[in-house]
Amino acid sequence: VETYRAAEIGDSELEEMGRLFWSWGIPTPVSIVECRSAGLDVISSGGIRSGLDVAKSLSLGAGLAGIALPMLKPATKDAESVIKALSPYLRALRICMFLTGCRRVGELEGVPLVVLGRTREWLESRGYDLREFSAYRELTK
Repeated sequence: VETYRAAEIGDSELEEMGRLFWSWGIPTPVSIVECRSAGLDVISSGGIRSGLDVAKSLSLGAGLAGIALPMLKPATKDAESVIKALSPYLRALRICMFLTGCRRVGELEGVPLVVLGRTREWLESRGYDLREFSAYRELTK
């Protein structure tokens, strides 16, 4: 967000710093897992760009998801623009719930997951047992 803000105000040095440190830090999905494993309540934010991202965040253990950047521009217009921007998020979230058999948003936390790619690499390198998220967790309940 800061990179975009810097570009808007013409601060090229700050914009360059934003690009330089773009991938710095712990990715949101990994952060969710780590915070939940520490017993914290989690609000997922940063990189949430769809209702599918919201569903993934909730399934990893976040209690809420925030979508600041995609809502900034509509929020400067009017409430109707925000509602219009939120509509595809809600639709995708509902589709995810249907596809996973969840009637309530809170049920997403219990669905079996397959964790792949960069998130898998991060979690494995930090010592997490990924069976915790798979169908295996259903068997151990």
